[in-house]
Amino acid sequence: MTLDEVRVPRGHMLGAEGEGFRTAMEQLDQGRIGIAAHADRLTDMCILVETARLCTYRAASQLSTKNSAMAKYVAGRNAAAVADHCVQILGGRGLSTHYAAERHFRDARGTQIYGGVTDIQKRLIGHYLLKEHDAL
Repeated sequence: MTLDEVRVPRGHMLGAEGEGFRTAMEQLDQGRIGIAAHADRLTDMCILVETARLCTYRAASQLSTKNSAMAKYVAGRNAAAVADHCVQILGGRGLSTHYAAERHFRDARGTQIYGGVTDIQKRLIGHYLLKEHDAL
């Protein structure tokens, strides 16, 4: 788009005359940094979801108390981390009831409590690891 002979009243100008392009480029640079930061968070979130999924599949295919405890621990911890990343990306809006992130944030914390808190899951895992290696 090209704008020729456009006149902007002095009271409506943002910044100094002739500096519009430079200012726009500076704003784009700041936006690019934000996009890169979000991409990094999204990558972390994807990895957290996939590791929880794989751990759960393993527990389902190789039923044992240790595998079940590991799946619950990893899935609960990772769900809370992913929900936290969502809230961080949305900023203050992330805790608003207008966004699903707020509900997921609360629900994810609940997964670390019901069915055995994470400390109990870790204790179970440790017990079975020691038992497997004849340390008990």
